[in-house]
Amino acid sequence: MNHRHFITGLSGLLTLLTVALIGQSALAARGAGQPSGAIAYFKNQTELHLANPDGSNDRAIWTNPKPMSPFFSATIDWRPDGGELVFQSGHELTCSTYSDDIWAIRPDGSGLRRVTNSPGCAALASRATGSVAVTIQNANTSYSTYLLYVEGAREAKPFTLSPGHQQTITIDDVADFGAGVGQVVTVYSGDNARSWLYGATADVQPGQNVQVEGVFQLDAGAPRFTAEQPSFRGDGTQLVFLLGGGAPYLIADAPPERDQGTELSFDNQVPLSYVDFSPVSNHLLGVFFDGITTHFLRIDVGNGQVQELFNDDSGTVGGVSWLPDGSGFVYSITGNFGANANLFRYDIASGVKTPITAVEDGVAAVDPSVSPDGGWVAFTRLVNDPKAAPEVWTVAMDGSQSHL
Repeated sequence: MNHRHFITGLSGLLTLLTVALIGQSALAARGAGQPSGAIAYFKNQTELHLANPDGSNDRAIWTNPKPMSPFFSATIDWRPDGGELVFQSGHELTCSTYSDDIWAIRPDGSGLRRVTNSPGCAALASRATGSVAVTIQNANTSYSTYLLYVEGAREAKPFTLSPGHQQTITIDDVADFGAGVGQVVTVYSGDNARSWLYGATADVQPGQNVQVEGVFQLDAGAPRFTAEQPSFRGDGTQLVFLLGGGAPYLIADAPPERDQGTELSFDNQVPLSYVDFSPVSNHLLGVFFDGITTHFLRIDVGNGQVQELFNDDSGTVGGVSWLPDGSGFVYSITGNFGANANLFRYDIASGVKTPITAVEDGVAAVDPSVSPDGGWVAFTRLVNDPKAAPEVWTVAMDGSQSHL
């Protein structure tokens, strides 16, 4: 049986919640025995909420202005000092090189900013603009509806181009990032599934129309560039995220504008399905699935050396989260041939795996997030029932006191 069936099937029926915990320093007083940290989560992949661990003071701090697929938002992490949250969102996919970008926002809902491919759309309004013309040839037999995007444009330009044909497309209102700056030219398919990155760039001239050199040939293309799963380094100065569904990229918390991140090279480079920055060292926890076996890797960001901590061929991983002291991590994995998914704690020194939850078949505990004191885990509880909404639960690290 396909071990991915349970989680994938649920995600098709339900809208997943993504949970994360923040340190007590950013909170008001909390009740004794409660997990430290506020819980941040997305409701319906469109509303970013904060709530106390007991469920009180639940409030939305940001709402996606385009609450529909493929503009959804997901995957939250807190800056270690509690000053900002970062998350993945596609609400500006028509004015960015990436389909989903990494965004940051303060806990009070202010200061929204685009981390990857900054500045965001709103910040382009004050800049001088020009037009850019791109000659495009369709060498693809599968697509005919596309969108052209030039970095700095306020909106992508839709166009149709039959296979084997060539056309020059002009896109207006492209912000100028400065003399001699080559601005990236991309095309993506109308269904947002495929993308093409042109080797030539546009040097925008205010008030003028600039022709990009050469012919942009559309071949088979690649999956749309998607920045996902942001995770902060322990000192809050840097983020790691996955680009295109598997390549780890590093970017500063406050990068210069137009920064897309830098790919991290590591030994025996493989695509990762999950990544999490260690809270105490310059290491990443990476998860690699080879089609049969899931490998849990500790990757040294400094030298690219990789240590395989363990592997598992019993199920599909549904999220990972470091313990705050870096001694191990919590992970979700399916069991009973994909009929359920439970949380486990892994201790690096001993290699011991300890179960935390024991949900019944038809239930999945996924997207774990460990509290700053290491005593609790917040997670998303999914039920294999189209009428059942996903819920955010907390559980003590010893498996007790599991509750909504």
